Amino acid sequence: ATYNPALIVNAEALSISKGAQVGYINIGFAGVASGGSGQYSYSLDLNGDGRFDNYNQALYSSVANFQNMYTLNSGVRSVGVRVQDSICLNVVSGNKGVDFASLMPASEKGAAATEQAYYYVQGNIAPLNGAASDLADTVTPFQAVEAPPTSGPRLHVLCSYAKTSMAGNGDFSIKGLNAYDDGSIQNSVNPALIHGMTLHVTNINDAGGTGPYVGPATMADASYRSPASLDGGLNQYSYSMKSACNVNISVKRATAAVPCASGTGIQSPTVTITGQYSCPDMHASAAPGDAMTGGKDVSINNGYFFCEYAPADGCVGGGGQGGGGLPPPVF
Repeated sequence: ATYNPALIVNAEALSISKGAQVGYINIGFAGVASGGSGQYSYSLDLNGDGRFDNYNQALYSSVANFQNMYTLNSGVRSVGVRVQDSICLNVVSGNKGVDFASLMPASEKGAAATEQAYYYVQGNIAPLNGAASDLADTVTPFQAVEAPPTSGPRLHVLCSYAKTSMAGNGDFSIKGLNAYDDGSIQNSVNPALIHGMTLHVTNINDAGGTGPYVGPATMADASYRSPASLDGGLNQYSYSMKSACNVNISVKRATAAVPCASGTGIQSPTVTITGQYSCPDMHASAAPGDAMTGGKDVSINNGYFFCEYAPADGCVGGGGQGGGGLPPPVF
């Protein structure tokens, strides 16, 4: 009989680097595994929430480098790795603490959001009143980012903007999302696993000119769905506004919108939207099968967003929808 030494996993050997696009991460496994029967394959928990993410639609992969895995993380996570050898019965896990701050776009730190080469939604989530929390995101920032696509749908930062008449106010929505798969929301086997931040802003004082129109507006709705929790049950939690959120927004255009020849509709060029927000109390709803005892509500501070949107032509016989991407998934 051939003796195979024990399979050993050294998670500290994981190498993590920036991917080809903003928000994407490369993972290298050189030196991570030794012993066992060889022919290693790997599985990765990129955000440290206890749920291992698929890579190219498979839970384990034998490739030595996972390329362009998307993450919402911009803080410290305990990245998990599982290794199996050719016997497959041998599976060993390990973890490495990783600070994603140097790999992700720099978080906004000023008093106003800025335009970047990528769209983003971000914020810092913290438990209220120092209450204990089992969520992976409660002491570190999240940041959904995406470079404006040259073709095809947006996958991670979806936004829309509506102003239906010159006299009417503006209405803005933005979603920063991720899912448990190879990084593509549209390829997610189970859309219920999508997580991230959703904001809906109304009463935007937009007269339709070039702007910028800057000032307070109304946060009509804000919701956040966590990744799987750290309690081992792989539960997800949803949060909604318990008290009013604060939001300031800026809207501008390269050229002014123009009214239609008849009716009240308008034609508008691409709208550029930036803003900052905070939510002092986001109420948690229980995940299925979870007792959800008190002390789980969170606050969101240092929230910023930036997106561009090409509205539909509001005049009779106008063109189709602009650059908003696919309809956002329903939470």
